[in-house]
Amino acid sequence: MELCGDLEAILTGTKTRENIREPTRAIQHGTRERRGKRQINHARDLNIGPPETQIKTASACRSCAQEGHNQFYHEAKSDHKFVEKLATTLMNHIFNAEKSILWSGSTCLSPLLLLGVLSILFGFFILLTRISANHINGYRRISEVDLRSTDFVNDTVATAMFDEVRILCWIMTNSENYIKRAIHIKKTWGKRCNKLLFMGSRNHEDWNSIELAVGEGRNQLWNKTKAAFTYIYKYHLSEADWFLKTDDDTYIIMENLRYLLYPYHPETPIYFGCEFRMRRKISREIAMFMSGGAGYVLSKEALRRFVKEAIPVSDSHAFNEDVEMGVSLKKANVDCCSEYTIAFHYIGPHSMYIMDFLLYNIQPYGIVSTPLKLPKKLELNIRAKPSAAEDIT
Repeated sequence: MELCGDLEAILTGTKTRENIREPTRAIQHGTRERRGKRQINHARDLNIGPPETQIKTASACRSCAQEGHNQFYHEAKSDHKFVEKLATTLMNHIFNAEKSILWSGSTCLSPLLLLGVLSILFGFFILLTRISANHINGYRRISEVDLRSTDFVNDTVATAMFDEVRILCWIMTNSENYIKRAIHIKKTWGKRCNKLLFMGSRNHEDWNSIELAVGEGRNQLWNKTKAAFTYIYKYHLSEADWFLKTDDDTYIIMENLRYLLYPYHPETPIYFGCEFRMRRKISREIAMFMSGGAGYVLSKEALRRFVKEAIPVSDSHAFNEDVEMGVSLKKANVDCCSEYTIAFHYIGPHSMYIMDFLLYNIQPYGIVSTPLKLPKKLELNIRAKPSAAEDIT
């Protein structure tokens, strides 16, 4: 039987899928005469016409089917769904034949062999389905298992800074990115914050997300920033000494940030970030500001002055959040630079895990850091430079 031979050839590797031929309707056994009689009877059942026409019609139908399936195999050669199409074709032949293959008189295709073939095809189908699902839901299906910890580092200094330099991190996000991005920040660098909050348009208790009464969109970033800092000042001022704002696609090295902040007193009106300069469209003045995407951090006193004195006189219609923040705090005592890398912007979820692993789990052999010493604390001198609030008043 031709179908049996094809399947055996496939299983033994002697025939490729391009050489598979469509089996005829006589899949049980018998002669060409019996095959012709069945075709005539089938045509009569369909009431196609006289016997001569019926025979031609049956032959034409069989020829059309042959050409159609040949076309199918031709198109499926480069198609990754070939296995699914082959399984569907085999099932149609098995269950739509005049007599089931399972009960044929042939000894070539036994029920056990058929069961094995179907099991293999079903396994391939499940595999393709899972691969497709993983590709579509890539952001959601990233492993939630925390990266393993290593013992080759001495984190005594980092632990001491964690307790002494308390940082509240708040992340600018939206409802669509809670699962896509927020969870990955919580499981990587966010767990090294003393307090982690997400500011968006909805409350999510699992994400420590705060709903702000501000619309979504880039034109609302400035108003959202003011609302977020106001909320933090009202409810979380005593929980931290420094207040970091960043986007949901930014990676922060918290230890390096604490090292930068360590010498400074949180009662000093100061903030840090990646400095930019640009000319404002309306006033034409040169504005110095810190990149909002890479993030910036305010001292406790800077936060107080921003909420109490800068926000009331700020432009509520502006939308360049980082520029307006720089204008509001431009008179603050700013130290812009650090010899240690602190932040990376435009980091996707997958890259965030890679970054976290490389920073905290990899150390080349033979490259040893010298013993670390914390810098000296600077004296508190609030009057050293006029603050933005004093300039406004």
